[in-house]
Amino acid sequence: MQEEIFIPPPPPVDWPLRLELAGISYCDGSYRISRRNTPTCVLEYVVSGRGVVEIDGEITRPETGDLYLIPSYTENHYHSDATNPWIKYWFNVSGPMADALFDLYRLRRRTLVHHFRRPELFREGLRELYRHPNEAHLRIMPRLLMEITATAAGQLAEQTPSGHTPAGLIMRELLEKHLHSPAPSAAELGRAIRRSPTQAIRIFRKEFGSTPRQYLLNRKMEVAMQLLRHSSHGLKEIADILGFAGEYHFAALFKRKKGIPPGRFRTGSPSIPLADQASCDGTALGKNT
Repeated sequence: MQEEIFIPPPPPVDWPLRLELAGISYCDGSYRISRRNTPTCVLEYVVSGRGVVEIDGEITRPETGDLYLIPSYTENHYHSDATNPWIKYWFNVSGPMADALFDLYRLRRRTLVHHFRRPELFREGLRELYRHPNEAHLRIMPRLLMEITATAAGQLAEQTPSGHTPAGLIMRELLEKHLHSPAPSAAELGRAIRRSPTQAIRIFRKEFGSTPRQYLLNRKMEVAMQLLRHSSHGLKEIADILGFAGEYHFAALFKRKKGIPPGRFRTGSPSIPLADQASCDGTALGKNT
């Protein structure tokens, strides 16, 4: 059994996301991990091999190309197969931002993603951590966590009957990848589904009830609400994380969409209008106001 383990420097005091450890494991038949009710969230990508994961009594069997996720405060046990053991990349994280993203993307009950589409997030992410260890908590891990959880949620959504066309799902996945960056252009969406920009927007509006830009803005607002509730990030940091031009632009958009400035939302007064709450439950899409 061999492991390459990255140990980051300590994070800033009260930082909302902590990378505890990261690495790559070359497992054998002796590899077994057990945790009970700890604050650690685990994200692991299986390069090769197979094994067994049990989370709160539910058993899955991740194998080559799969991603498995272990939420915090669960009883979990996992071990590698003795004859075809895992080789896997992994990140162990904790903090309110990790818990908020697991909740936002409904990843506490569905924890196995077959044929994860973005293994480079683990390979390149680990290399970036080694090159820039002092940025592990501040820049690298927040971006990786958002991209991994968003991609996982998108793939899981595709596995659930939804009535959407393949073109609609491709565009939605592309938008989810831009949660931390400016919106893709209509031309980019069109190229992704081999249609014209006008056709792409028409298809998306028909299936999801909003334009692609409106959809992405609503999703960014959902994440912003979670960060305002569950992290100590300032408005400038949240604006940077979500790819807005600046804190004033973000604050103006938040107030327009939610009817309340982000600072007042953070303090809890007054409450968000019921219509906007409905648009943020992950099932309904808000309209541009």
